[in-house]
Amino acid sequence: MRSVRVAETAFRWLMLAYPPAFRQAHGLALFELFRDDVRDACRRRGRFGVATAFTRACIDTLVNAPAARWLVIRRALIARLEPSRYRDPEPSRNGGPEPSHFAELWLGVGHDVRIAARNLRNAPTVTAIAIATLAVGVGTNLTIFSMVNAALLRPLAPHDPDRVVRVAGRTVTGRPARRFSYLDFRDLRARSTTLSDLAGVTLVAFVCETDDGTDQIIGEVTTGSYLSLLGVPIARGRTLTEIDDRAQSPPAVVISDHLWRRRFATRPDIVGQHVTLNRVGYTIVGVADDSFAGSFLGAPIDVWMPAAAAESSLDAHWRDDRTRQTLMVIGRLRPDRTAVQAQAELQVIAEALAREFRPELHPIVEVVPATLAWSDQRRLAGMFLSPLLGLVALVLVIACANVANLLLARILGRRRELAVRVALGATLWRLARLIAIEGVILSAAGGAAAVAVAAGTRTVFANITPLPTLTLRFDMRPDARVIGFALLATAATALALGGVGALHAIRTSMTPALSENGAGRLGGRSAARIRIALASLQIGASLMLLIGAALLVRSVRSAAAIDLGFDPRGVVALDVDGAGGRSPTERTAIFQNALRQLATVPGVEAAALATRAPLDTSTPLTRINAEHAVSTADDRSPAASFTVVSPRYFDAVKMPIVAGRSFTDDDAAARAAVAIVNETLARRLWPDGNPIGRRLWLEPHASSEACRIVGVSRNSRYVTLGEEGQGHVYLPFAQHPRTGMTVLVRSTIEPGRMMREVQSALSAADPHAIGFFPRTLTQHVGASLLPIRLATSLASVVAGFALALATVGLYGLVSFVVAERMREIALRIALGATPAQVWRLVVGFGLKLSAAGLAVGVPAALAGSRLLAGLLYGVSTTDPVVFALASGVAVAVALASSLLPASRAMRLDPIVVLKETA
Repeated sequence: MRSVRVAETAFRWLMLAYPPAFRQAHGLALFELFRDDVRDACRRRGRFGVATAFTRACIDTLVNAPAARWLVIRRALIARLEPSRYRDPEPSRNGGPEPSHFAELWLGVGHDVRIAARNLRNAPTVTAIAIATLAVGVGTNLTIFSMVNAALLRPLAPHDPDRVVRVAGRTVTGRPARRFSYLDFRDLRARSTTLSDLAGVTLVAFVCETDDGTDQIIGEVTTGSYLSLLGVPIARGRTLTEIDDRAQSPPAVVISDHLWRRRFATRPDIVGQHVTLNRVGYTIVGVADDSFAGSFLGAPIDVWMPAAAAESSLDAHWRDDRTRQTLMVIGRLRPDRTAVQAQAELQVIAEALAREFRPELHPIVEVVPATLAWSDQRRLAGMFLSPLLGLVALVLVIACANVANLLLARILGRRRELAVRVALGATLWRLARLIAIEGVILSAAGGAAAVAVAAGTRTVFANITPLPTLTLRFDMRPDARVIGFALLATAATALALGGVGALHAIRTSMTPALSENGAGRLGGRSAARIRIALASLQIGASLMLLIGAALLVRSVRSAAAIDLGFDPRGVVALDVDGAGGRSPTERTAIFQNALRQLATVPGVEAAALATRAPLDTSTPLTRINAEHAVSTADDRSPAASFTVVSPRYFDAVKMPIVAGRSFTDDDAAARAAVAIVNETLARRLWPDGNPIGRRLWLEPHASSEACRIVGVSRNSRYVTLGEEGQGHVYLPFAQHPRTGMTVLVRSTIEPGRMMREVQSALSAADPHAIGFFPRTLTQHVGASLLPIRLATSLASVVAGFALALATVGLYGLVSFVVAERMREIALRIALGATPAQVWRLVVGFGLKLSAAGLAVGVPAALAGSRLLAGLLYGVSTTDPVVFALASGVAVAVALASSLLPASRAMRLDPIVVLKETA
């Protein structure tokens, strides 16, 4: 104890550094706190502990004593220069005149911030756990919000985005018509007075050949003013202009920052270099800034090419045929015009164009804000991201509840210190402010750490690979919206933690802590109720996350077991853009020659063409009618999806024909139009007879004449895995040639080798024909499950983290309650309670907490699980098995968290405990 006495004496000398008035007011309280601290350190760590405690006191004195003396001098100067700012000129306890309420408040807050920071620094373990918990809670929310921002909120135009709009359309039947022909685009641009400019853009796949090798990339073919209209910043070189979009201009392109770094190693002399795209040479005139990613959500755009330089990659008649709807149109409003005015004007222009050139059309023009995701993309992205945002919000709730319980435990652990402060004159409001500031500091530190967590996790979602040869890119870098969300989440966390701590301080009586055995009585029922409510909230939120994750896991398993109606195994798929400036007859001949050559390859069982591989969300729809022709204004005829296929398609995907026949080579362009329908459509249109030989009319964009039904195919999945009762029509390729097709080959050959065989057959048929995005049909079908698999993985991770947090929080609460009620438990044992009764007492408390959590979580999960409906396949949002299993896990967690505290309570020695607490 000699070292303790020496430290106490030295501390008295240290106190001389403070002003006399300060020593008189607070010296005794500070000395008592130091004495308790140094004696406790001596018991735990001996002389080293004493030295550590004294060193900490010296550092505090060096920091605070000059500030205290400067405060006295400052107040004296202000009192002399501005006496009106003080209520009472008489000296205060601190040696200076009493400041005004406002000045006193700010001076007190600064002092409390220093005290709170010191208190947190003196408890490094608890502080680190709290910051890490909040970092994960806020960080996961920040990551998912970054996804929401990238998909739904980020504007299309880098410059003045509020004035940029998308121009789209739909027919009176509701069928989307998001693209315009080049002639329509040109007329809209020439006649519009509400838009300062219009630009058109379309996606094109390219084979990029450089000195470093060959690669498949995606680019945007644009009209000349596209980049300047959007205000795209150019990092090197220049942008594309109207001059570049003239037929006589040399072919020029602007490449992306990503392509410049990946294929050109950021060479400084990139401007003026040549690149070969689809076997045509182009000059690189600029590199776009990495802040611009193009006009198509997720598409990895690496090159921008003027339309005049892309003739070989587009349809031969795209410039002079109004039925070739190629371009998506983007416009910039004039400064004095609104989107409503632009829509009204463009509607009049579109109706005039339809009357003049295509009387059968009844167009409806829509002008919408230019965001990356729009129309169906926006709806699907919202359906995917909304439940994820709700799930991670629950993680933040659990993290806040866990940290709040830690703060409450710290408050009770510091009961003597807080009681001394009250005894020395501190008000409960002052204590509440001090505790609230600790919560704010923890929240700020957690928010700062969350930024680092989000920076690491968002890279996982910035690049998503649905197919081996296709990686989607999302710009998840923080912007003003993300930073604002981070500040809002941090502020909400600070408000929650500070509010809980302050409420506890205000409603707590500190007097019992001054007594020798006041430890067990501090806090009372109010504190216990707050702790129990927070623990129940953790269990309830964890239960909701468990239920959501379990529903998604069951959905993935159900989706994998869905009968597709075709067999994807052993099939490879390759997309082919057969435009190349050729006529429909030439394209048909090229594709047929390629199929004939593939049929001669040993191991090939069937080769076919289709406008889409089976199960593709971009499969088009058309109105159909079995009694009369369908016009574009017909809104009563039912809709069905349709696919143009070649003979042997049904053999290639192993889809049986249940009635009639398949397509043959005799179904040529000169023959009568024929079609095959699926079972659902056959029953719907001809419920009382055989559909074979009946006639079916489609919209003109699908078929310009009535088709005779020659076969009925088995039902399949066409657009999404979750569709039910989808009618579908198949049309023969020879009668309805299309520009872009997908080659499907069933074989026993290894997929990589088969893909090379397909490319060789295409090259033999046409040296300019290029295949893109080779994949197996199994991989293609798997891409349909990508959203739910991502959601399931993320939900499982956050549910596991939430369950771990709830387990730790519940264990800490039960352990704390056992320690708080140790004297009561000892009395029970002394009066004859058996170990089993003590075990039931402790475990029963944990089970009661779980019951309270179930009472909160189950109804909330029943209501919230509806958000997952769009991601579930074959699973109800109220699946009783999932709810029962998740509830069982919650009860098991509560039981496991109570076992160790219960075993400690059973082994208590009542004599020792009663002596220590006497």
